[in-house]
Amino acid sequence: MATIAVGKPIAAGTISGNSPAVRLVKAAASATINGGDLLVGSGANVLDTVAVSATPATTTKDKAGFAIHGVKDGTAWYLNDAAPGGTQPEGGFGGTFGGTFMDSSKLLRSIEGIGTHVLLADPDNVFEITLAGTFALNQVGLPAGITQDATTKFWQADTAQANKVCTVIGFPGGPNKGVVADITVRVWIRFLNSVYILGF
Repeated sequence: MATIAVGKPIAAGTISGNSPAVRLVKAAASATINGGDLLVGSGANVLDTVAVSATPATTTKDKAGFAIHGVKDGTAWYLNDAAPGGTQPEGGFGGTFGGTFMDSSKLLRSIEGIGTHVLLADPDNVFEITLAGTFALNQVGLPAGITQDATTKFWQADTAQANKVCTVIGFPGGPNKGVVADITVRVWIRFLNSVYILGF
């Protein structure tokens, strides 16, 4: 039994095989957003601005998705490389949600100065995320909540959470990902349509 380091949510692909759904959205007034934050709109079915979700995430139909890069409202070229524990480091997403674009992980953070690119909570998008607790195979297929880890500030799925916002659909396994009986393994999730801000 191993304990896997809690990490930032990343894009894992799509159910359809199409490109992931992404949208540029203005940050809410006074909002400071880090890459990897779970974002919500200003209300149910309203995607005019985004802010960081409450933790644990509620079942309100306001889930926009995960921020690809950081932004601070009204601040152009906002960079935040702070270490875990205070705020999230940007490096996990880099410029292209899990990597860098022409070595521009710092350049492509707040390029518009007002908005952040959001990998949408569209149920077609699949995310790799840490799963809280000890992993059992029967957790695949279960609904889960999403909460922010108090130590690392990374968002993680938790099947014990009462507020169900996503479904665990599998796990990658392999080095540094974890297997059955490991703690805080990486799993694949998709959001429930009932909480997706643009869902039907």
